[in-house]
Parts: sequence; structure tokens; C-alpha cells
Amino acid sequence: MMKKSWINIALTTVLIIVTTVAFVKIFDLKLNQNGDNIYYFSLAKSLAQGHGYVDGFSPEVSPHTHFPPGYPFLMSLLMRTGLDSMQDMKILNGVFLVLSVVLCFFIFLHLTKRKWLSFFIALLVALNANLLGWTTIMMSEIPYMFWTSLAILLFLKAFAYEKISDLRIAHYICFLGAVFSMVFAYFVKSIGMSLLLAMCATLGIEMIRQIVLYRKNRLHYPASKFRKTTIVIGVFLVAIVSLYYVPSKIWSQRAKNAGVENNSYVGNFLQKSDGTEMKTYKDWETRILDHSEKAIKQWIPYSIFQNKSTNPNLDPISLFLGIILLGLLFWGAYKANSWLLFLYVGASIGVQLFYNETWAGMRYMVAVVPFLIFYFVYGIYTLVYQGIAMVNKKTKHNLILDLILILFIAIPLASPYKDSFARLEKQSRFKTWNYLNSSQGFVEFMEMAEWISKNTSQEKIVANRKPEVFYMYFQISWTPGYEHTGSRSNRILG
Repeated sequence: MMKKSWINIALTTVLIIVTTVAFVKIFDLKLNQNGDNIYYFSLAKSLAQGHGYVDGFSPEVSPHTHFPPGYPFLMSLLMRTGLDSMQDMKILNGVFLVLSVVLCFFIFLHLTKRKWLSFFIALLVALNANLLGWTTIMMSEIPYMFWTSLAILLFLKAFAYEKISDLRIAHYICFLGAVFSMVFAYFVKSIGMSLLLAMCATLGIEMIRQIVLYRKNRLHYPASKFRKTTIVIGVFLVAIVSLYYVPSKIWSQRAKNAGVENNSYVGNFLQKSDGTEMKTYKDWETRILDHSEKAIKQWIPYSIFQNKSTNPNLDPISLFLGIILLGLLFWGAYKANSWLLFLYVGASIGVQLFYNETWAGMRYMVAVVPFLIFYFVYGIYTLVYQGIAMVNKKTKHNLILDLILILFIAIPLASPYKDSFARLEKQSRFKTWNYLNSSQGFVEFMEMAEWISKNTSQEKIVANRKPEVFYMYFQISWTPGYEHTGSRSNRILG
């Protein structure tokens, strides 16, 4: 037991070092162009300065109701220590990435019981350029990945025993930790609702399983133990819903008090990319089929292999290969034997099928990338072992065979991982945005913003596509954005 503990400590240390070195090598000093990152920074600054959770982009201070407060709250804690620059916030995200990789290692180890395989998959997570890229742009995706990973690991540990009626105090503590982590994850990103649903569904499935077992085996399943088991599951379900409902109700009531009746994220589901609304069954059918094809051809393969296709239409072979990959992932999920993880990944991807075309995609899948990689590798690993067992039934898991299989999987992944990492490293060498590393439109936008800042009065009102950039770079606080609509006239006048 002591030897196993030291091995785990050694492997964890290596993962921490590798992830840290990778993060340092691709660390990008530039402010990312997306704009939401600046909102997070501004909101965190307001919290740190004691002004509350308020917008900084309007002439009047008003409560912010769009982005959930979890990530700005975490940033504000760091700001209160005096570490309040953009770079400090990016380093904070780097810490969350390191911790997430460690948590993923222990999740994989819990599910597979294969130490070196789990270490290899965690290494792939640590070196995944998609995750590294999101770490250095001051966004909530990586902190969200940390809190969901923590919730998943604690939930798995809470039910480490087969018999729920025999749970100990430590398991109840793990369960409460899982629920609190899940709730906080929801307040970091609203898509955290997928983990809430996964937890409830997992307990619901377990309740059904216990009922079936009791009815089939009443002679060996005492009624007292069955009652205790169902009561525990019922209490757990009530605890999950209650601990989520109370703070979410407070958050929604705050929005209503500020005059916002409907959740803005719900509005995104109902809106089309051209600004019109989803009204008919045909609208939803078209969106779901289109996004399903993108998920199979682009989103899921890119999460694992990181090789973006330059052809937006893609060919039929891509769909065929994507379906094969999907089958492999389902096999890996089946062998991992965790309803919680399967339902969480499924819900996180499934919600993209219904989301607005403008925003659906990789951004909302970042947190499940480690688990897609896990399903992919574990699917291959178990398939090969099953094939070997069919030839030689005496074959058992051993370190040498594990290492051979790991090498077999690693070789084809080496090139795309190396190329993707090199692209991030190259981008990080540029200290500013210019024509060599950005679009002409954005560079001209920045030049325009700089000119306006230097040559116009402080009382100006500048309507533009990226008001957050004006705020961050040039301290022009009142900069309204355009209305999100497909009509050019409405965008300007609306």
C-alpha cells in the first residue's frame, strides 16, 4: 500500500511539472479578442473594489445579470491580494489547469484501476493544445473544468462501495463536497446544469436498480436494508436539488429585481444566427441535424486529435470516420461503467445540438475534452485486450503489455499534438496583435480605437462591435455594442 502511494505521488508530481512547463511555454501576454474575458475582468474588479457585481460598460452603475458570478468571484479573491493584472488572472487559470489534470488522473485511476494507463491519458490532457489555449485567455472554461472534475471525483468516491446502505461518514462528506462543487460549477458556467442532471439521473438509475434487485431477490435482500438504501438515495436527491435550487433562485430573483425577467442564455437557444427566432418544428430539426453533423465531423474529433479541417463542408468520409469514432467512444464509456460520467458528457454535448449557431461549438465542450480523450484511449485499450483474450484466454493485464498498448496509441497522436502545441507556442511569441498574427479587420479596429481615444473628447459615445476592448485598452467606459440581429439597419439603429 505504501509503495502504491509513493508511485501515485511520483506520477502526480510528474503531471504537475509537465502541465506547468507546457503552460509556461505557450503563455500568451496578449489580451484575447473575444470580449467576454474583459467582462469577467471588469466584474471581478468591481467585486474586489467593493462595488458589488455591477457592469462597468455603462454611464450608470447597474447590476450585472448575464455572466454567472463564480469566475469573477474567484478572480476578485486574487485581486484582493494585490495580484490584479491580466497576467495574474491567466496564471490563476494555469493553476486550475494543473489541478484539473491531477483530478482527471485520479478519476481515470478510479474507473480503470490501471495506473500507467491513467497517467498516460492525463498526460494527453495536460498537453492538449485546445485546453492550453483556453487556459491563457482569461475565460471561465478551465475553472469550470476544475470544479466539475472535482465534483465528479468526489461523487465517484462517495459511492465507492457497492452497498449504499453501508456508506460511512467519509462517503457522506464526499457526497456533500461533490454537490457543493457542482453548484459552484453552475455559477462559473450555466452549462453546469448538465452535471446537476447527470447526478440526479445517476441516483435515479440506482434507485430503479435497487428496486429491481429487491423484487428479484427478496430472500437474500432484507427489507430493512432495501428501505435504508432507498431512503439514502432519496435524501441524496433532495439534497442535490435543494442545494442547487436555493442559490439559483436567489440569483434569478436578483435578475428580476434588476428588471430582467428572462434568462439571457435561454434567449440564445430561441434565437437564430440571423437575429430571428426559432418558431417551427422545421427550425429545430434543421438546427439539431446540422449541429449533430458538426459534432460528429468536427467538434468531437478536434477535441481528441486537434487537427482542424480547412474544408468547412467536409466530405462524406469524415462523417463515416466520425461515426466510427463515436462508436469507439461509446465502447470506452461502456467499459468505464460510470453512468455519472457518461450522462455528464452526453448532456454537455447534447445541449450544443439545440444552441444558437453563433455560439455552439468547442467553447461549451472544453470541460469534457479530458473525458472524450479518456473514452477514446480506454476504448482502444479494452478492445485490444478483449481481442487478445479471444485468442489466448489466459492473457492477463500486465505492465509490459500496458506499455506496448500505450505506445501503440501514442505514436499516431504525437504529430497532431506536436503541431497544435507549436501553433500556440508561435502565437505566444507575439507580444501584440498585428497583421502577422491576427485578421486585418481586428488590427484596423484597434487602430481606430486608439485614434478615437487620443483625438476625441472624454464625453464621447462610441457604438461598436467590441465595446469591451475599448474599455480595457483605452478606458472608454461608455461604449454600447450593436444589437444582435441579422438586419443591417436594425443593427445600427436598433
